[in-house]
Amino acid sequence: MDTDLQQTEHLQISFSPTDQDRRYAGKRLLRYIEPAWRRKYWFGSAAFLLVWGSLFVFACWLLNGINNTYIQNCYLFADSQTDSLEYCLYKAGDDGSSLWIMAGLIYATTMVTYFEQRWIYRSFTRIVSHPLDGRRFSVILSAEGLTQEEAGRSRHFHHWAGVERIIEDQAFLLFYIDRNIVYFIPIAAFAEAGMDVHAFYTRAMELKAAAE
Repeated sequence: MDTDLQQTEHLQISFSPTDQDRRYAGKRLLRYIEPAWRRKYWFGSAAFLLVWGSLFVFACWLLNGINNTYIQNCYLFADSQTDSLEYCLYKAGDDGSSLWIMAGLIYATTMVTYFEQRWIYRSFTRIVSHPLDGRRFSVILSAEGLTQEEAGRSRHFHHWAGVERIIEDQAFLLFYIDRNIVYFIPIAAFAEAGMDVHAFYTRAMELKAAAE
């Protein structure tokens, strides 16, 4: 990772993150979801699992009833009237097992569909953005606000009032400019630049507090 740190009238760090950094940052951000949204997420997940589990148990109960009826009346489904009762019960039990195999296939199909949708979503989120490898970013702190720029491509300035949260994570320094829009700086960038990440974080908090 290429880094460059300057301190004049402002504080600046430049770094070249990787796609792996971006994926890991996305996982770390899950820790800082607002409590209200986190409750909604877990409530929605629990409700889905409860409804899905109830429907699956109900389906199993119906299959079990069909299986019992089939066994109790197996003679009605015999291939021949001369089939023995033992053979009839054996065949009914064997066909009843097929019903449970069908239930297992329904469950497996549901799980495959669920994980497929997760894979599609993750793949989509990766292709909507250009790879980070080889790109260089800078985060600049000043009394006026926070500037994030990419060398030769873009420059975004945010007054401190527009920086909602600043979090010193174990792996990243995070600047929230909206509820779920974050600028991240890998901790490794500070280590390679020989700067204390906590000092950078503290300075950002001081500038934000002074501006407010």
